[in-house]
Amino acid sequence: MNKTSLDEVIAKRAEKRFEREWEELLGVISKHPIGSLLRVTVNNATLKLAINYRGGTPTLALLDPYQSKSVTKNTNFAEIKDRLLKEYRDQELNLVLDRLDGLDYLFNQANQ
Repeated sequence: MNKTSLDEVIAKRAEKRFEREWEELLGVISKHPIGSLLRVTVNNATLKLAINYRGGTPTLALLDPYQSKSVTKNTNFAEIKDRLLKEYRDQELNLVLDRLDGLDYLFNQANQ
């Protein structure tokens, strides 16, 4: 496996982890009594947090009776996602390196 392939595998694992944790958060918000009552104020409009299941992928939306607004436009979601994906990639890389160190140790013990 070359470095590019390893980078792609690590990036995919990080993305899957983020998606899994995002869906978990959406599930908590939609089922929790506080999440169902929580409102956000944007430009003097009170918006309800809602889970949008259109297209098969759940997303968080800010809803008002007149216009649907995306949470990505009104929050720092993109920044959080980028920061967490980098953190997850680093963790995956460290996990791979730790496993390689373990293999190196085993091979060196076997050769002594």
